[in-house]
Amino acid sequence: MWEQLNTNSHKPVKVCIVVWQALLLAVVLLFCMTLGCGKKGPPKPPETYPLPVVKNLDKDIINGWLSLHWPIPDEKGGPPLSGFYVLRSKTSADEEKCDNCPKIFKRVADIAMDDNTYVNMAQRRVVYRETMEKGYSYIYKVVCYSKRSGQSKESDVVAFEY
Repeated sequence: MWEQLNTNSHKPVKVCIVVWQALLLAVVLLFCMTLGCGKKGPPKPPETYPLPVVKNLDKDIINGWLSLHWPIPDEKGGPPLSGFYVLRSKTSADEEKCDNCPKIFKRVADIAMDDNTYVNMAQRRVVYRETMEKGYSYIYKVVCYSKRSGQSKESDVVAFEY
């Protein structure tokens, strides 16, 4: 009977030791979780590079055909360009001019970088062509785009009446 009492008397001590070990382990884990590799703060998105803007947009009009042309911008380590959107505003030349009124642009072309009809990679130039209608005011601008990172800012405009 003495042995039976003796073994039972050690059970509460063993349980108490196990509880203390579990508490100690929890405190150590909690302490380790609060440590980190520096300053805590909200997560930051990966660094992105803005797409280049088309510069030196120019035009030629020969026999009723518009040739809108520009050099391919340098990507400077950013995402690769996928192509260009050509945007046009077309209004009747008879309409009263309103410099402060917003212009409505429509996408008239989506030129992929691998489209040899418009893109000359050897000369790093793009040429977009379309026929003109007489009696209209035209405004054109171009936007670069990348499938990975959206669109660039708009180029300067080319405006003229035909």
